[in-house]
Amino acid sequence: MTDTATATMRRHVHAITRMLLGDQVLKPGLAITAGQVLTPAGVARIARLAHDSQTDLIHLDFAIDGDIATLNDIIIAAPRDNNCFVYTRCQLAQIRGKRHAMILPQAAARGHFRILPNEIVHMPNKPTKLTTEGMAFAAQRLNRLVRDDVQTSGQIDLFEVLQNA
Repeated sequence: MTDTATATMRRHVHAITRMLLGDQVLKPGLAITAGQVLTPAGVARIARLAHDSQTDLIHLDFAIDGDIATLNDIIIAAPRDNNCFVYTRCQLAQIRGKRHAMILPQAAARGHFRILPNEIVHMPNKPTKLTTEGMAFAAQRLNRLVRDDVQTSGQIDLFEVLQNA
């Protein structure tokens, strides 16, 4: 993976953190990770990591092609009791004028997710406004924040873990 692709992923982590949390500080109990496209075995590893650490995870899944890193998927892994609930093919949604973005699971899944500084909260409803203009507004805002290289210093601790070649 090139430095350019890594920088793109880092900008996305900062931008999505700002969208989901506003100015709130990320706390123990929730983590945001980013990496290359996951296979089903990779998704299982994310779920195992969430379950073993008892930490809700938001994984930003990227397709990497040379210097180009493209956000492909948002995956949620939420350990509850002795289970770990995993949602793939999620999308950001934000209603214009609202402070925080939400995460929508794929169309067939029920509800949406609110993100608190220390956990992912499943809300049972899926407001129509989120699924229509909310996704378009969130995509525009994400692109703008990534382009402007928004920083979340003091809000999150960012670590890079190098993969073995």
